[in-house]
Amino acid sequence: MAIPELIMKCRDVVSSRGNYLLIAGESGTGKTQLIRTAPNLQRTLVIDLENGLRTICDVDVDVAVCNTVTEFEEIIEYTKSSEFLGAYDLLYVDGLTALAEMVLAEQPVQADNKDYMTKYNVVKTKVLGWHEHFRRMPINVVATVGIVRNKNTGLFGFMVPGALSSKLNYLPDFVCATRVTETETNELLYGLQFCKQSPYEFTKARDPHNALEPFEEPNLAGIFSKLEASDKQTESAAQ
Repeated sequence: MAIPELIMKCRDVVSSRGNYLLIAGESGTGKTQLIRTAPNLQRTLVIDLENGLRTICDVDVDVAVCNTVTEFEEIIEYTKSSEFLGAYDLLYVDGLTALAEMVLAEQPVQADNKDYMTKYNVVKTKVLGWHEHFRRMPINVVATVGIVRNKNTGLFGFMVPGALSSKLNYLPDFVCATRVTETETNELLYGLQFCKQSPYEFTKARDPHNALEPFEEPNLAGIFSKLEASDKQTESAAQ
């Protein structure tokens, strides 16, 4: 390929990629239920790694069930094809905690601690590689991940093996936490937190036009609509 073909305007590079949203939260806080709010369910593909879709069994959406790393890698290759890009506008990966544990479980059993750390490095390398792929995709991507509270600091972190936890929030465009609060009438209110607020210090939003509020309704269609409007504002400002 000639070098000039690799050179693009900055606005064209940005517009050629979708938004990558990482949703972190404890079990039962609505991460899987968010699939219901996808902008277009008929053009959404869910990668099920947790076998936890029973609560949305009434939703008419395409699902790829992956029980092994090999099956997941086959789906990832499919997402690079023109067939996939012609059929889907949103990829929903549920979820990264199960994926990382799957990679770790499939590593050969090692005899000493040094070799055992090699297993964690393999997990980090593989998961971050897929993470990078999601970031560069030309369609919107949503991935979920569990969280766990650090007993020493009281802060939440990603529930993934080894050093992977400290790396996950760098690549996505947006990282939010699922929040559940109870009203005085015992009603549960669900929301998504995009601002850094203890104990959810991992949240992050690369949002130069402030398209999103610090706390948003758990509605993917609404969120992506705001981001699309923000992207158009960016393009207009660049022209």
